[in-house]
Amino acid sequence: MNRLKLSLIGLILTIGIYATDSLNSFIDKEHKKEFSKEELTQTRAFYHQAKLFMNKRDLKSAKIEFDKILKIIPHNLYSDDYIFALLAKAKLYARFERLSKAEESVLLACGMPDNLAKEIAQTQDLENQDITKKFIKKVEELMDKNNLYGYHATRSYLLKVANINRMGYEKQRDKARDSMGKYSLHLYPQLLRLRAMRIDRKKRVKELQNRLKEVKDAKAIEKLEHNLSYSYSFLEDFDKALELSNKHLSKNPKDLDALYNKMNIAMSKGEYQKMKEYEEKILEIKPNAF
Repeated sequence: MNRLKLSLIGLILTIGIYATDSLNSFIDKEHKKEFSKEELTQTRAFYHQAKLFMNKRDLKSAKIEFDKILKIIPHNLYSDDYIFALLAKAKLYARFERLSKAEESVLLACGMPDNLAKEIAQTQDLENQDITKKFIKKVEELMDKNNLYGYHATRSYLLKVANINRMGYEKQRDKARDSMGKYSLHLYPQLLRLRAMRIDRKKRVKELQNRLKEVKDAKAIEKLEHNLSYSYSFLEDFDKALELSNKHLSKNPKDLDALYNKMNIAMSKGEYQKMKEYEEKILEIKPNAF
């Protein structure tokens, strides 16, 4: 079932990308001297609540709890606590297959200004050198003002994705990293992993589109369209994903694959009430679906 595949992908991504300490143990070790007892208690409560919302597939509410944590943690780019908090938020988005939002959170942990982080993360074709060189120029302007490792990590990431050769940038990046904490080590590889997954999704879409042109069997076409709908969802192209799912539901209102996909899209968009409605429809058709 496509839903099982989606769950497995989310699990693999969650485990593979952020194999770091739990937030509670991190706060105990790193923040005990910096945080008041009240702040520590609040942060643990927010994290616990976020996990509950994650288990309920309520992305919107979980994000709110993580944002509360970020308000407590000092926005100090040289501290592990700031970097870890944003990586934890990225983990949340990654779990729900919101890869561009996950990338944006990692870029914020690198010290990118909000608008620049969002612009880079939302750009699908960073492989285009003309586009990426403009971003690199903006990052290098930041580097001229401050030698933060996150700036070097971002520039290295952009150079790598666009396959631009520039001598010595890796040594410069690693030298800047020496002054940073342990969580800074996650920035560069996580950016590469998230972008690689997005590139794989785009390749998958093209493969499915080509196969649809060749296949004539009705059942095979239906299966391919369901897979294509899920792939569009992974790329956050929700309009195309919904178009295919709605097409199948118009023919068969009990199409579980289409309902699963609409439920997951509502979850990803933070439309919790809609998500619950689709969940209830699925349970009416298949009581042991979850």
